[in-house]
Amino acid sequence: MGKILYKSGCIREKNKIKKDIKKALGENISTYFDEAFYTVDESQKEYQKLNQPYLILEQKINALVENKKISLATGESIKFRNKINIDY
Repeated sequence: MGKILYKSGCIREKNKIKKDIKKALGENISTYFDEAFYTVDESQKEYQKLNQPYLILEQKINALVENKKISLATGESIKFRNKINIDY
């Protein structure tokens, strides 16, 4: 299931964005802003594109739980590790 996230390039894209921000600021993001500062505009196309693999992963996990291939606890654990539907 984790292969979906890597094949889509989300991890690579996230790291590229972080490097661009670091280069623009001249220092690490964590020293410049508080961690809770960031908010997401879910209506942007970029967000929708990057979020698509997570939605696919969530659908597959839900299907496995419904078909009793994995337990609910295992499904929730996978979602938690991949930060799917986590309210901070």
